[in-house]
Amino acid sequence: LMGHIPLLLKPDSQDALVVGLGSGVTVGSVLRHPGITHVDVVEISPEVVTVARDYFDQVNDHALADSRVRLAVEDAKSFLRVTPRKYDVIVTEPSNPWMAGVAAVFSQEYYADARDRLKPGGLVAQWLQVYETNDRIVDTVVNTFSSVFPQVGIWQVGAGDLVLIGSMNPLTPDLAAMGRRFEDPVVRADLARVGFSRLQDLLMQELIPHGDAAYLPETFPETPIHSDFHPVLEYAAQRAFFERAGATKVFVLSEPRQTRPRMLLNQKVRPDQLTADDFAAVGDLFRSSSIPDPPVFRSQVRRWLDLGTTNLEPLRLLVALD
Repeated sequence: LMGHIPLLLKPDSQDALVVGLGSGVTVGSVLRHPGITHVDVVEISPEVVTVARDYFDQVNDHALADSRVRLAVEDAKSFLRVTPRKYDVIVTEPSNPWMAGVAAVFSQEYYADARDRLKPGGLVAQWLQVYETNDRIVDTVVNTFSSVFPQVGIWQVGAGDLVLIGSMNPLTPDLAAMGRRFEDPVVRADLARVGFSRLQDLLMQELIPHGDAAYLPETFPETPIHSDFHPVLEYAAQRAFFERAGATKVFVLSEPRQTRPRMLLNQKVRPDQLTADDFAAVGDLFRSSSIPDPPVFRSQVRRWLDLGTTNLEPLRLLVALD
């Protein structure tokens, strides 16, 4: 989903940058989108490259062997400073910020360099975990990201994973174009691997609409900005990791609990037009992958019950959630 969501939001993309190779699955998903002609991949650990190539080729579509891919084994901050290329989409998914040195690629300066490497209308997608952290850490990352990108939205890409989508200008996705891209056989097959069979199911993963995420840290007015010269995240993230807590505020404030019109789902399908089949599809997704987040899904199941369905499945799901 780290690869698919930004490319569905900007389906005319041609050039992409992926920071953090991991298993290579994100790169493979990016390459499935028609129109992509070039992907730079930056990975600091040569051992990760070896593992991705030797052990994960079958699940990443042999991404590193694709002629459109250029691999750079180096530090992402250095790469962004020296590359002359500009990108439609930058996907940045380093390791957790509590790991030594990783907070440097969550800094204001890093985001500013990424911004400078975007083409007009480009997007940056930043991964962030909500496990082994707390709300103050998430607020700090959102506050830092929003200090560079004035337009930010938040999506859920895993039971404990978020993606922040940042842009310099308001984003008005073309839902018809998103639907056509979703139905591309190669893209659709990849999304089916993680339980998404329809665009509206994926749209339910939008937690906070684009342009609204900057308010998230405002409940803590003293939330700092993490920078190379004031590296607060470097230490606070490690402390949160050892406390073994979790961040919850983003879900409490998330839009899927409401029926607000700015949600892309509500622009595609009016809330009062959602059918029992729509909610049943989300139930299948929840059972297979624990997405969406249980509190958000609970509200969706209750909306399913409001339809007056005679199906007992929403009651079973509510019992399982409780």
